[in-house]
Amino acid sequence: MTNADLIIIALLGCLGTLLIRYVPLRLQGRQRQGQGGRKLHQMLAAIGPAAIVSLLTVSLIAEVSPESPILSVLPGAFGLVGVWLGRKLFNNSIAAGTIVGVLAYAVCIAIVG
Repeated sequence: MTNADLIIIALLGCLGTLLIRYVPLRLQGRQRQGQGGRKLHQMLAAIGPAAIVSLLTVSLIAEVSPESPILSVLPGAFGLVGVWLGRKLFNNSIAAGTIVGVLAYAVCIAIVG
Protein backbone atom coordinates (compact mmCIF):
# COMPACT_ATOMS: atom_id res chain seq x y z
CA MET A 1 0.00 0.00 0.00
CA THR A 2 1.39 3.35 -1.02
CA ASN A 3 1.12 6.63 0.85
CA ALA A 4 -1.44 7.85 -1.69
CA ASP A 5 -3.62 4.80 -1.02
CA LEU A 6 -3.43 5.43 2.71
CA ILE A 7 -4.41 9.09 2.27
CA ILE A 8 -7.34 8.15 0.02
CA ILE A 9 -8.57 5.58 2.56
CA ALA A 10 -8.29 8.12 5.39
CA LEU A 11 -10.18 10.76 3.39
CA LEU A 12 -12.94 8.29 2.50
CA GLY A 13 -13.21 7.31 6.16
CA CYS A 14 -13.48 10.96 7.17
CA LEU A 15 -16.12 11.62 4.51
CA GLY A 16 -18.11 8.57 5.59
CA THR A 17 -17.97 9.62 9.24
CA LEU A 18 -19.09 13.14 8.35
CA LEU A 19 -22.00 11.87 6.27
CA ILE A 20 -23.09 9.43 8.99
CA ARG A 21 -23.42 12.35 11.38
CA TYR A 22 -24.54 15.16 9.05
CA VAL A 23 -27.25 13.49 6.97
CA PRO A 24 -29.41 12.27 9.89
CA LEU A 25 -29.20 15.67 11.55
CA ARG A 26 -30.31 17.35 8.31
CA LEU A 27 -33.19 14.90 7.99
CA GLN A 28 -34.20 15.48 11.61
CA GLY A 29 -34.59 19.20 10.94
CA ARG A 30 -36.91 18.51 8.01
CA GLN A 31 -38.96 15.86 9.81
CA ARG A 32 -39.28 17.68 13.12
CA GLN A 33 -42.72 18.90 12.10
CA GLY A 34 -43.75 15.40 10.95
CA GLN A 35 -44.29 12.08 12.72
CA GLY A 36 -40.86 10.55 12.08
CA GLY A 37 -39.10 12.38 14.93
CA ARG A 38 -39.13 9.54 17.50
CA LYS A 39 -37.84 6.89 15.14
CA LEU A 40 -35.11 9.19 13.83
CA HIS A 41 -34.11 10.04 17.41
CA GLN A 42 -33.69 6.32 18.15
CA MET A 43 -31.55 5.86 15.03
CA LEU A 44 -29.38 8.84 15.99
CA ALA A 45 -28.98 7.48 19.51
CA ALA A 46 -27.61 4.24 18.03
CA ILE A 47 -24.97 6.01 15.92
CA GLY A 48 -22.70 6.84 18.88
CA PRO A 49 -22.33 3.27 20.19
CA ALA A 50 -22.08 1.92 16.64
CA ALA A 51 -19.26 4.35 15.84
CA ILE A 52 -17.41 3.43 19.02
CA VAL A 53 -17.69 -0.30 18.31
CA SER A 54 -16.54 0.13 14.71
CA LEU A 55 -13.53 2.21 15.77
CA LEU A 56 -12.70 -0.30 18.49
CA THR A 57 -12.92 -3.17 16.00
CA VAL A 58 -10.70 -1.46 13.45
CA SER A 59 -8.18 -0.46 16.11
CA LEU A 60 -7.92 -3.86 17.76
CA ILE A 61 -8.07 -6.17 14.74
CA ALA A 62 -4.28 -5.98 14.43
CA GLU A 63 -3.95 -7.28 17.99
CA VAL A 64 -5.65 -10.59 17.18
CA SER A 65 -3.04 -13.32 17.04
CA PRO A 66 -3.47 -15.83 14.20
CA GLU A 67 -2.11 -18.61 16.42
CA SER A 68 -4.72 -18.16 19.17
CA PRO A 69 -7.46 -15.76 18.05
CA ILE A 70 -9.88 -16.63 20.85
CA LEU A 71 -7.33 -16.05 23.62
CA SER A 72 -6.35 -12.69 22.14
CA VAL A 73 -9.98 -11.52 21.87
CA LEU A 74 -11.09 -12.87 25.26
CA PRO A 75 -9.79 -10.00 27.49
CA GLY A 76 -11.52 -7.38 25.36
CA ALA A 77 -14.76 -9.35 25.42
CA PHE A 78 -14.55 -9.68 29.20
CA GLY A 79 -13.94 -5.94 29.49
CA LEU A 80 -16.97 -5.12 27.35
CA VAL A 81 -19.17 -7.50 29.32
CA GLY A 82 -17.84 -5.92 32.51
CA VAL A 83 -18.81 -2.44 31.29
CA TRP A 84 -22.31 -3.66 30.44
CA LEU A 85 -22.68 -5.50 33.74
CA GLY A 86 -21.39 -2.54 35.77
CA ARG A 87 -23.87 -0.18 34.13
CA LYS A 88 -26.74 -2.59 34.71
CA LEU A 89 -25.87 -3.28 38.35
CA PHE A 90 -25.14 0.31 39.37
CA ASN A 91 -28.09 2.25 37.97
CA ASN A 92 -26.58 3.11 34.56
CA SER A 93 -23.45 4.66 36.09
CA ILE A 94 -20.69 5.26 33.55
CA ALA A 95 -18.04 5.32 36.30
CA ALA A 96 -19.17 1.96 37.72
CA GLY A 97 -19.30 0.48 34.23
CA THR A 98 -15.77 1.65 33.55
CA ILE A 99 -14.41 0.30 36.83
CA VAL A 100 -16.11 -3.09 36.48
CA GLY A 101 -14.96 -3.30 32.84
CA VAL A 102 -11.35 -2.57 33.77
CA LEU A 103 -11.48 -5.11 36.59
CA ALA A 104 -12.95 -7.78 34.30
CA TYR A 105 -10.26 -7.06 31.70
CA ALA A 106 -7.48 -7.22 34.31
CA VAL A 107 -8.76 -10.48 35.81
CA CYS A 108 -8.96 -12.07 32.37
CA ILE A 109 -5.41 -10.89 31.51
CA ALA A 110 -4.16 -12.31 34.82
CA ILE A 111 -5.78 -15.68 34.13
CA VAL A 112 -5.15 -16.00 30.38
CA GLY A 113 -1.76 -14.35 30.43
